[in-house]
Amino acid sequence: MSKSSEHKDGSGNDEIMDDDDRESSDLCQDNGPQNDELSQADSGYDLVKAPNMVPNVFIPYAKRAKRMDMKRLQKTVFDILTNQNEKETTERDPKESELPEVTGKVMFSKVYHELPDKLPQKDAQNLSFALAFAALLHTANDKTLLIEETADLSDIIVSQDKKLC
Repeated sequence: MSKSSEHKDGSGNDEIMDDDDRESSDLCQDNGPQNDELSQADSGYDLVKAPNMVPNVFIPYAKRAKRMDMKRLQKTVFDILTNQNEKETTERDPKESELPEVTGKVMFSKVYHELPDKLPQKDAQNLSFALAFAALLHTANDKTLLIEETADLSDIIVSQDKKLC
């Protein structure tokens, strides 16, 4: 059954179509009132008003990666937390097995403000809040420190976790 023999010979058998006829006939059909509604929607008269545009906000970010000695930063953070000076760490007896602990509660803002003075100049220039916070998290994990928030969530309190020691 070929398409050409059935349609062109006038046999009246219009229902037999191949895929090409079906696609073109669907495009040409008039859908009545649905077609009118579609054309109104396409015209743009019933569209929703565009939302207000948010202005672009400039957010400064580092365009070049900063280099930081994270082990030194973590050690410095821990030294500040334990109130140790560089002299105390060098004068301590190496045979002494007691590890220093954080005594009392220390605010992270205090640690962050003391860090640039205790780091080498190059590291102090590259220091950011994110790097200092990451160093605090690593130190807290390694030394089993407890991190708590203040009541107004403006700072972090760091102390020794006695439960995990």
